[in-house]
Amino acid sequence: MQSLIVTFYINGKACAYPVKPDQTSLDLIRNGLGLTGTKEGCSEGDCGSCTVAVGSLAKGRIYYRAMTSCILPAVKLHGKHVITIEGLSKGERLHPIQQAILENRATQCGFCTPGVIMSLFCLFAGSRHPSVERINAALEGNLCRCTGYESIRQAAYQVSEGLRRRLISAGRDILPEYEAKVRKGLAGIKGGPDAVKVPEGNEGGTAAYHAPKTLPRLFAILKRMRSCRRYRLISGGTDVMVDRNIKGMFPENLVDISGIPALDGIKLGRKNLSIGANVTLAQIIESPLVVRQLPVLAETAARMASAQVRNAATLAGNLANASPIADMGVLMLALGARLKLASPKGSRTANIDDFYKAYRKTCLGDHELIVRMEVPLGGARYSFLKSAKRRAVDISTANSAVKLKFSNGMISEARIALGGVAPIPILADKAARYLMGRELCEETIAKAAELAAAACSPISDVRGGAEYRRTLVRNHVVRHLAALKNSMSLVPSTKRGQGCV
Repeated sequence: MQSLIVTFYINGKACAYPVKPDQTSLDLIRNGLGLTGTKEGCSEGDCGSCTVAVGSLAKGRIYYRAMTSCILPAVKLHGKHVITIEGLSKGERLHPIQQAILENRATQCGFCTPGVIMSLFCLFAGSRHPSVERINAALEGNLCRCTGYESIRQAAYQVSEGLRRRLISAGRDILPEYEAKVRKGLAGIKGGPDAVKVPEGNEGGTAAYHAPKTLPRLFAILKRMRSCRRYRLISGGTDVMVDRNIKGMFPENLVDISGIPALDGIKLGRKNLSIGANVTLAQIIESPLVVRQLPVLAETAARMASAQVRNAATLAGNLANASPIADMGVLMLALGARLKLASPKGSRTANIDDFYKAYRKTCLGDHELIVRMEVPLGGARYSFLKSAKRRAVDISTANSAVKLKFSNGMISEARIALGGVAPIPILADKAARYLMGRELCEETIAKAAELAAAACSPISDVRGGAEYRRTLVRNHVVRHLAALKNSMSLVPSTKRGQGCV
C-alpha cells in the first residue's frame, strides 16, 4: 500500500509522519502518536468521543473546526493544526472548559468527555458569546450515556458567562499559548492535499492517493484508471471512511478533489444560487448569501448529521451518494436544481429530476462528477421536514420538501418531493398538479396530502413500517401546506425565498 508523508502541527508541535491512504486520523493520533486521550467509540462519526480540533490557516488566523477523527482520513491533516485533549491544559492548570466540566460534575465514566471538551473548544475559539442554541448545536454530535447532558450544558454556559464578564480571556485562556508559534509554522507548509509527499518507491500500491489541483489534471488521472470501480472521488471522505471502518471496504485509489478551486464557493447569479461541489454543509449554514437568499437550504443543512460531520461532508456528496433518504436529495428535488456535470469527454447540465435512476444509481457516466449545483431563485416559498428517531444526528425515516409559487392568492407552481418512501427520492407529481390554480384551503390541503401518500411505495424496515411511512408523508404535506399558507400573511411575497423547517 502506498505510503504518504503528511506535515502538520499537533498540540503546538511540528510533525511529519508517514500514513496510508486508508488510515484514519484517530488511528494516527492514538496508535501513531500515542495520544490516547482521544477515544474510539462508534467508528462511524456518530458518538463524538473521537472529536478533535482541526485548525486551518487563513488570512493570518487559525480557524478551528470540530472533526470526528474516526472518519477523517489522516492524509487530510496535511498543513493543519490538530489539537487533542492533551493539548489544552497548561501544566497543572486546567483549561477553562475542563475546569467548568469538573465544577459542574459534567463527567462520570469519562469516555465521552474529551470529545465534549474539544467540541466546546472549537465553539468558543470561533465565537466568544455563542447563543444557547449554538451551544446546544455544538454538542449535538457528542453522545453521553451517564450525565443526562444538563451538567454538560451548564458547564458550557459557565464558560460563556465567564467570557461575557471578562473573567476568562478569549485570547489568553481559550486559545493555547503556542498558537502564535503554530501560525508561523503553518505559513511555511505548502498547503493543500496536492502537497502531500509520496516517498520514492511508493508511487503505487493496493491503495493509492491522488490529489489533483485542476479539473484537467483530475480527468487525466481518471482516464488512466479506465474502470470506475477502481477509485472513489472524495472531498470530505466521510462515507468512504465509514465503509472502511464498518465494512472493511476501501477503494484501490482515493482521488481527493478538495484541492480543486473550480469546485469551491457559493455564488449568486441573476436567477440562481450556484454552489460548488466542495462546499460543505457547515459552509452552507454559515453563508450569509444562503441565509439571505435561500434560508431553507441552511436550515435543512443544520438538521443533518452533527457539527463535526457537517464540517467535512458536502452537499454534492450527499446527492451523489444517491441514498433514498438523503435530506439534500429531497430538498434539491423540490427546489428544481440543475447540476453542472463534467468528465474527460466534456461538460453537460442535468436536471435534478433526471439525476436519480435506481436505488443508489444516478445518471453520472464513467469518470463524471458534479461540478456545481444551481438552484433557481425568485418568488417561491419553501418547506422541508424530516421524521427520525432522534432530532439530531440521525437519518430520516421519511423526509419531504415543498416549493410553491403564488399568483393572486392562487398556486402557480408546485413541487412536492418525498424521500424514504421509494428506492429513490421522488416527486409527487399528481399532488403537485392538483394544487395548480387552487387556493390553500383545508379541503385542498387534505386532498393533496392523500395524493402524495398514494405516490409512495415504501418498504418496512427497522425505522418504520410501510403504512407508517405513508402516514408520515400525509402528515408532512398537511404541515407543509399549512405552514406555507400561514407564511403568506406573515412575510411579503417580494422576498426571494421563504422557508420553514
